Amino acid sequence: MTCAMPRRRVGCRPVTGVDEDLVDALARLVERSVDGMVLLRGSSYAYVNPAWAKWLGASPEALVGRSLFDQVPEEDRASMKQWLAGEDSEDVAEYRILNGRGRATLLQVNRVDLGDGTLGLVGRDMTRQKRSQAKLLLADRMMSVGALAAGTAHEINNPLTYVQGNIGFALEEVRANREILGPEKTEEMEEALHEAHEGAERVRVIVRRLHAFSRADQEELRRIDVNRVVDESVNMAFTEIRHRARLQKELCEDPVVQANEARLGQVVLNLLLNAAHALPEGQADQNFIRVGTRVADGFVRLEVTDSGPGIPPELLGRVFDSFFTTKPVGIGTGLGLSIAHSIVTDFGGRIEVSSSLGEGTRFEVFLPLADQEAHSPSWRPHPDDAAEVQRAQLLVIDDEPLIAAALKRALKDHDVQVAGSGRDAIEMLAQCQGAYDLIFCDLMMPDLTGMDVFEWSQANLPGIQERFVFMTGGIFTPRAQGFLDSVRHENRSIQKPFDLEEVRKYVRRRLSGAPTAEQSDGDT
Repeated sequence: MTCAMPRRRVGCRPVTGVDEDLVDALARLVERSVDGMVLLRGSSYAYVNPAWAKWLGASPEALVGRSLFDQVPEEDRASMKQWLAGEDSEDVAEYRILNGRGRATLLQVNRVDLGDGTLGLVGRDMTRQKRSQAKLLLADRMMSVGALAAGTAHEINNPLTYVQGNIGFALEEVRANREILGPEKTEEMEEALHEAHEGAERVRVIVRRLHAFSRADQEELRRIDVNRVVDESVNMAFTEIRHRARLQKELCEDPVVQANEARLGQVVLNLLLNAAHALPEGQADQNFIRVGTRVADGFVRLEVTDSGPGIPPELLGRVFDSFFTTKPVGIGTGLGLSIAHSIVTDFGGRIEVSSSLGEGTRFEVFLPLADQEAHSPSWRPHPDDAAEVQRAQLLVIDDEPLIAAALKRALKDHDVQVAGSGRDAIEMLAQCQGAYDLIFCDLMMPDLTGMDVFEWSQANLPGIQERFVFMTGGIFTPRAQGFLDSVRHENRSIQKPFDLEEVRKYVRRRLSGAPTAEQSDGDT
């Protein structure tokens, strides 16, 4: 017997003493509800309301008499059978159902035993909510990792600054005393110092890479070099790739887009890891992963291709669906490609997939090419870097004594004074009324920050602000990031750890009155 929601029957049993208008209203409520409602006899549909039928892509009449498990993924059926039989004490559970094209809807299902072998199920579509929760969880996790990474960057980059500075100083001294040391000893010491510098540089790159992928400003869009994001993503994924495939990179010139570096990095990293997980371990010489960029028709095309087994045609259309995954249980959540699709769409682009069984899979990301405009780093070599300047009065403000010592040593051709805190700096600036030609100021310090010193100077020593140069080893507060962005275009910031020879060139350029990098490019 089937039940098509008769006017005076609930659960296929007669109801007495109930107002007929209320039964009619109840029927309309069930028919028009956004929640799916069904009645089951055994595992077969006895009644299906329109909302449930819509999830399955069929009419209610076509579903009556069919088994519920026809639309349940095979891996979920055993668990659902136990739950329907009441072996699980919980009356609410989450299960997926599939439409005719294999697209999944995640339902929160409430089970109601109506007696006489009839079960009522009330389902609510949780797909969007779960996707939103996953994105919020990811954003929260990235913010937490970002705060940790920024703090780590600051703590590592500070000692790394004076380590690299002192290595550079030692190398200069070795070369200057070549006649005393002799050619053989000089060469040996130069080689050892170069190796030490290379090790320190590797640490610096690792810290910056983590920091770039963990920025908290997830919605901020900037001009991003896609090749740089690819390189950093490859380095982060290389542990997974190296045991499975040969990596091939084919990168074009100037693939610049308007995007968020951290979020674009998530997309590229996810595509690389998906490609790696499609390949078996231990056969790296037999498989490849190719990543490439190309500019054409106003778009930057990013391609990630693997030589894996490919995706069956019937599943290809589902790869961007939430909670769909071909990975083993415990490896994937089914949200990675869905979130990647959402991120790329937010950037005004699109992502496509193609695959051939036995030949591999290719993902292509198309992002609008950014408008061409001048873009300058914090500083760069300049023709006037070699200009001779007179001895100047410099102030170094940093709570790390060894950084201040390294700078003082590198700038020994000038009179350098050191302030070990923001408060000491304000006192020294007040005593001499700002009589310094340049002020190197650490951005993040305990008690008073470099920003506080700068603001005090604005209020008490007008005109001195142009002499500030801010040093940073990692930005991890919104205030600090906003402040640094406001001064970066004026060529007044340097990133720790810095090359001391570049610092000397920068000082010569500033003291000689040479135009900044931005001005030399014709900007005002």
